[in-house]
Amino acid sequence: MVFQRSKNRLGKRVCKKLYLRCHHNQRKKEITNLSLKTTHRLHNLKNNNCPAQISITILAPHQRHRGYLVEVILQHNHNHTINVADALRFRPISDETKSKYYDLFKQGHSPSSAHLEYETNLMYQQNAQLLADRNVNPKISDIYNLFNKWRKNNLGVRTGKELFADLEARINKYNETNKDLGGKASVQRFNNSEGKHDIL
Repeated sequence: MVFQRSKNRLGKRVCKKLYLRCHHNQRKKEITNLSLKTTHRLHNLKNNNCPAQISITILAPHQRHRGYLVEVILQHNHNHTINVADALRFRPISDETKSKYYDLFKQGHSPSSAHLEYETNLMYQQNAQLLADRNVNPKISDIYNLFNKWRKNNLGVRTGKELFADLEARINKYNETNKDLGGKASVQRFNNSEGKHDIL
């Protein structure tokens, strides 16, 4: 289940209401004009408008005479299989899993080698269900997305004007840190309009 919405202080009887929906319900517009091939694979789509949800109601303290202060309503009417490993491949990646992959990237791993290292360690737990769970074992495309995000946040962009701005900032930081050693690094830009390097 994923968070859907919440309401605070709805009235004298209720303090808060919380709604959770199945992660197979993405609240997107219904897909129409599907090809025959896609139609046959509808059961593999993440968004199939699953109606299952949980609503949690927290009552006001003066409602204690009811014998309870929390009311939970479970609508367990999934329109897809749930007790199979395949249903786990749509779960969101956990923060713990992301953190483990970021640590591997810091060690110098590429997305492919990080995936091999991580999945090998996961196999030692001898739990086949973990391998099918995207929350714990993301797809290789997910890992590349994590790597691109990590690289941009830690190493900067790869192309464009932002690359040179980031490079100059790193060079200035390096020169400031190592000024007592006598060395000094610099970056020389190429003036494309004039077809020559800018003079430092």
